[in-house]
Amino acid sequence: MTTRRLSLWLLWVAVGLGLFRPAPLRAEEIRAYRPGARDGGRLEYHDGIPVLILEGGPEQMGRQQAALVGGQIRPLLGLPRVILEGRRTGGVWTAAGKTAWTVLGHAADRHRQELDGLAAALGATPEEKTSLAVGNVLAELRRFERCSALIVEPQRSRTGGPLFGRNYDFATFGVLDGLSLVTVYRPTGYHAFAAVGYPGSMGVLSGMNDAGLAAACLDSGPARDDSPRFDPRGAPMLLTFRRVLEECAVVEEAEKLLRRSRHTTWFNLAVCDRKRAAVFEITAKQVVTRRPEDHGIACTNHFRTPELGVPAASERYAKLAEHLKQPEPFTWSDVARAMHDARMRDRTIQTMVFEPDPLILRLSIFSRPASAGPFTALGLKEFFRQP
Repeated sequence: MTTRRLSLWLLWVAVGLGLFRPAPLRAEEIRAYRPGARDGGRLEYHDGIPVLILEGGPEQMGRQQAALVGGQIRPLLGLPRVILEGRRTGGVWTAAGKTAWTVLGHAADRHRQELDGLAAALGATPEEKTSLAVGNVLAELRRFERCSALIVEPQRSRTGGPLFGRNYDFATFGVLDGLSLVTVYRPTGYHAFAAVGYPGSMGVLSGMNDAGLAAACLDSGPARDDSPRFDPRGAPMLLTFRRVLEECAVVEEAEKLLRRSRHTTWFNLAVCDRKRAAVFEITAKQVVTRRPEDHGIACTNHFRTPELGVPAASERYAKLAEHLKQPEPFTWSDVARAMHDARMRDRTIQTMVFEPDPLILRLSIFSRPASAGPFTALGLKEFFRQP
């Protein structure tokens, strides 16, 4: 085991045992990325938030990412193996690599081309390219079951437009601190969109496009329909969710795309456009739509429809449901307060509130829990416009 891998392994154990809890980071302390422009892409800071802007064809966007954040991608290449193997030994990594390439074979051609462009521009070895592949199908290979979302439709919003709050809860493994960034994609022939994530990850965990369609995924299960935990015949889930933002403008279009796609595993996808919201409960067998009640809807890591729901208590869901009883119209800070109540302490590493009508993203990534703020408002409309 190399020194670097040993360090990552020790960090994984320490985080898992709760022995290592890095201090909260302040915006002025985080300059993980270097501003610049290359090959049509650029990286900028806006009120301390790093924003990576990629545009053009798939291979071009891959090259842009390598040029602008390749220095941050390389240290992460060992992380997928750490996450999957932990203290286990044997052929876990070999099997994960084979599975990743199988599932990626069902992704859209443009997404595979982007991965190829990124790997080529990085000068990645075959092993490093496999790490990139595994990193982009981690949703299929490991469960991440601590996230929350809450959406209020325009009828209950003080702004007259929907408000969409989301906590992303995940261990940092000692190496993700300070690496959150907003990536704005302006792909040729598709909707521009912004995704909150990490360098080297091409799928969508949380994002919003230029039509005001916002989406956030939450791991889920088990399911009442006896669907398998994993079906290798499906496309990578996070890349399917990226297709939702690239190809759809409203909730109904997202539903149609999800229903005609083949899925690998259990997931909730919370979505809203400028008028309405929904949660799509997804398994390898079917997609079931859950609609808001009284123009509000909460989501955690459980299926709740009669078709898929398995009885399970969720303290976070109960807290969000209690917030939805608020009689007054919601402000974005009301939604942020609800997300703070549903936090997972230092594992809440990204908290955001989407405002689809004015295309505003309010984002906190510098504290743990991130739900404690401070929040930075990013107006996405200007980023989405072609120069």
